[in-house]
Amino acid sequence: MRSAPVRLLSDSRLVQQVRANARVLDVGCGNRRLADHVVNLDVVARPDVDVIADACRSLPFEDGVFDLLVCTSVLEHVSLPQAAVKEFWRVLRPGGKIWLEVPFLYHYHVSSAGDTADYWRWTFEGCRRLLQSKFRIIDFGHNVGPGTALRLMAAEVLAMPFFNEKHQRAYYMARWMWSWVLYPLSWMDSICVRKAVAARATGGFWPLAERAA
Repeated sequence: MRSAPVRLLSDSRLVQQVRANARVLDVGCGNRRLADHVVNLDVVARPDVDVIADACRSLPFEDGVFDLLVCTSVLEHVSLPQAAVKEFWRVLRPGGKIWLEVPFLYHYHVSSAGDTADYWRWTFEGCRRLLQSKFRIIDFGHNVGPGTALRLMAAEVLAMPFFNEKHQRAYYMARWMWSWVLYPLSWMDSICVRKAVAARATGGFWPLAERAA
């Protein structure tokens, strides 16, 4: 039973960054491999994971070894995001770049494999504050658009009346159904993200930032 898909608006830009850099680290890679030259790191063992480590603790790499660090949909599950950002700065070379994707108006989400808690949400100003002591933001955009954010939240709320602690199947069925019924809301993303006010009600952001000296 698969919910209606969430289209990430940032995919093509991320691929460009990965192709343009020789030494790339993907923190919290999950089950993906962005390219053959990317080092995959996650907190749990998975088929495509090269290194198992916790982003909040000391990463098992020397200082300044990567040109680009990718971290998508991870920091909301990390208990100490500032500590993780400090480690990201350490393993990047001077002038190296970080690509983050963080949620803003996005529903609560966890998984059974590593992402067992969901702690944080950020406005764009919050993204800037999180990075400002270690990085300089050079570009940013939306990774989940306002229409999709509205769809996900609405599906969650409309499914809540069906929730029962002992029998949760009806709740998940209702959420799945509403995610498809409301799917046309996602068509608004391409229009809304062009507006200057889109950051007020978007699903999340991708800041691209350069490591400060």
